[in-house]
Amino acid sequence: MLIPLAIGAGDPLVIPAVFAIATALPVIVISYLLVKGLGKCSGIVQKIGAVECWIRRVVAAVFIIVGVYYIVMIYGGRLF
Repeated sequence: MLIPLAIGAGDPLVIPAVFAIATALPVIVISYLLVKGLGKCSGIVQKIGAVECWIRRVVAAVFIIVGVYYIVMIYGGRLF
């Protein structure tokens, strides 16, 4: 649809070029903003990664304690 319009207007080079720039400009701007935003978030992600090791250990300890508690509650003294 663009090519017949450009040929009919008598300018087959400028109209497609303007259309290409007009459609690519928002994509370029949004991707630039996303890259800048992710760059700022990388510091937060690194801090979370440092804390994640300790969080996993605490959660593992809680699961083990709860598991032992349920084993004792269900089987009581009949375990051994």
